[in-house]
Amino acid sequence: LLLNSLGSTSDEVLARMAELAKAELEKRGFKVSRLTLGPLVTSLKMSGFGTTIWRLPPDSGEAMTRKEALGLR
Repeated sequence: LLLNSLGSTSDEVLARMAELAKAELEKRGFKVSRLTLGPLVTSLKMSGFGTTIWRLPPDSGEAMTRKEALGLR
């Protein structure tokens, strides 16, 4: 899970949004393996943040097909 501050979003707000996003994903049955947050790509002092969720391949190490990945919605 990646939360990117757009510039003027404080670290406290970003951390709280990360907590809420993690809780919501776990409630829906997803496991959050890694959490990254901060001003990674900013637009000067723009308000808000962006969220990116990555689906990792299965533990077996096999790559998912496009069809399998789209089926995880």
